[in-house]
Amino acid sequence: MPRRALIRLVRLLAVACACLAPAAAAQAQPPTNDTKTTAQVITSLPWTSLSLGQDVPVGAADWTDATTGPEDADPLPSCTGAVGFRSTWYAVPIPEAAVLRVTVSSTDTSRYQPVVTILDPSNQEVACGVAAIGKAGATANATAYVTPAAAGQPSPAMYVVRVAQILNNSASGGLPNVIVNFAGRDVTPPHIVVHSPGKVQPKTPVEYNAEDTKDLASGVLSAHWEFTEKRDGHNVTRLRDGPRVNFTWLSQGAHDVTLTVTDRALNESMYRFTTVVQDTVRPDVKFSLRPPAPGAHRLRIIVKASESVHVRLLVTQVGRRKPLLRTTITFWGDSPHSRSIPLTGGVRKGLLVIGGVARDLAGNATSLPQFVVDPVTGQGTSASP
Repeated sequence: MPRRALIRLVRLLAVACACLAPAAAAQAQPPTNDTKTTAQVITSLPWTSLSLGQDVPVGAADWTDATTGPEDADPLPSCTGAVGFRSTWYAVPIPEAAVLRVTVSSTDTSRYQPVVTILDPSNQEVACGVAAIGKAGATANATAYVTPAAAGQPSPAMYVVRVAQILNNSASGGLPNVIVNFAGRDVTPPHIVVHSPGKVQPKTPVEYNAEDTKDLASGVLSAHWEFTEKRDGHNVTRLRDGPRVNFTWLSQGAHDVTLTVTDRALNESMYRFTTVVQDTVRPDVKFSLRPPAPGAHRLRIIVKASESVHVRLLVTQVGRRKPLLRTTITFWGDSPHSRSIPLTGGVRKGLLVIGGVARDLAGNATSLPQFVVDPVTGQGTSASP
């Protein structure tokens, strides 16, 4: 006889024997999860630890009414080689890769010796456990690495758990109670999604948002940001916590950002990327002067800029071939500055034309208003750039 046919015959015989239970043991109302297709779905598993699970009590009145059908032998439990009796079925949705452990305890293993099997979505056994008979505190344990649905398959993946008793003990008084414990540990780190700012200016707050980060099993526990920039030749790192944070870069350049996300099972994901900080904003500059009188050899100007600037000045006078002033002066910080600047010669009576441009340290330029001044009367006009 071919091996496959022999195995099928053994299964059929096992089911037939199981179904030939004494008539006194037969019950009219089996539990709702008596078959694989009506398995009780286990929800709300925390997926944080194998020591933290969900108990499902099964009273004697429930398991004694359970039946044995053809699905109980497909496949036969590998740890017993026999179909078992009075099975109940459970289904566990698997959101992402994890370890699933099912533990079955009986208050009297001599009256109810449990066997537990875990089947994957293709109905293949992935774990099987049996409790030692007559040993106080003995449990049937089945532990399996479980995975989510593949692309194109129904989601989430549904793993099925079967619990049965090994021996067909008669249903009489003083029967034990059974507890089925489901526990799982998420082994998949969070999937990080970051929305980072586009154009970033120094000294301007910008938002970094990782609120779309997902962990389908245990959930996101924490998010930790590290912002690193080089200042004075040294790397300076500043920290922020939370999925959504505001941060202000103090200097230009390509700066490192590192985000570490931890789920409730303590799996970590890290994402490192670069933020380019570039000053593209022209400085805000207020420029004024004190008109010089004929014979003066200095020009007093007042500059108030929103940041440090290099101011290039040009002073010419009608009737002169060469400028009275052509120079660049640096003003540090954003405080008002008053400066007396030496000219290349004495001021004459012709009209003075004074103008220039201010550039910040990033090279962004702002034209200064142009002044036309009569040194004799001290009167003049200014034209905005």
